[in-house]
Amino acid sequence: MNWSAKHLCPAVLASASLLLAAAADARVIRRYSWQSGTAIDPTTWALNNIVNTLPANTKPTKSTAGMITPWISGKERYRSTGKAVAVSINTGSPADGAGLQKIFYQLIGGTNGDSPQVLAGTTKFTGFAVKFDTGWQLANGSNPNDPPGTGIYQNWQGSGWPALQLRTDESNGVIRMYLLMGNDQMRGSGGFTNKGGFSTSNPQLAYLTDASGAPLTFTRGEWYKIVVSVKFDPFGNTGRVQAWVNDAQAANWTGKVGYTPSSYSSTAVPGTTDGTSVEVGIYQTDTDTNHKLFIDELRYADTFAEAQP
Repeated sequence: MNWSAKHLCPAVLASASLLLAAAADARVIRRYSWQSGTAIDPTTWALNNIVNTLPANTKPTKSTAGMITPWISGKERYRSTGKAVAVSINTGSPADGAGLQKIFYQLIGGTNGDSPQVLAGTTKFTGFAVKFDTGWQLANGSNPNDPPGTGIYQNWQGSGWPALQLRTDESNGVIRMYLLMGNDQMRGSGGFTNKGGFSTSNPQLAYLTDASGAPLTFTRGEWYKIVVSVKFDPFGNTGRVQAWVNDAQAANWTGKVGYTPSSYSSTAVPGTTDGTSVEVGIYQTDTDTNHKLFIDELRYADTFAEAQP
């Protein structure tokens, strides 16, 4: 099913408003909104002159030298004003030593006290507008042990494997998207495979679906507004991950998500932090294809309402 802004569900919106009502001290912790004065530093790729944002500039993570420099689009934008930023990986883009290609912007780092905290189980919301370019070539990657598709949203808990991902499934000639929740039993490609791999038998995988439960498909060349919320719980089953597409709820998953921080247990993987970073962009295994993604109006906030792009 193709999904666009006309498929709004008043009942779902009303329910979301009740469940996720803004607290008196609700904050938009990060906002990235690129306007006519925005510029990208050609050396560091830092985005400067971003509207209402702390910090004043942010630099992306890139997999290796030789990647295509992100740019401010001259015509693409989610709102009638402003401009989108474009990130692109093409058939000639190099991969790093792990066979990865990545260009993504970090909204907040895991060492920041306002980042999603695993042990405290704080709930945070990230919103952004995204468009897959009309020339996006469908590819699910070449490593059968890794999750298929391209990651466009991630929470990293240090290094090694994201605690939460929103990824594409580009099989059968369409783009679908699914959430992949990591925990101590599913960390790295081995854990992914042992948990059931890329199938409905994997309890840590949830597709974005419509009200009937059918996976949504995303049309290339069309803007989508996405909000993701996460509450981590690496020990029990009170973890919760939700997602909305164009204001309609598309996922509501509960279970064990996140990793035991190394500060909490001597048996945890070294370097596993309590806080998690929030990142949006392109993260994939080398697919030897042309992938261009437009992103706009990023928000990181305390509530659903404040995270609206």
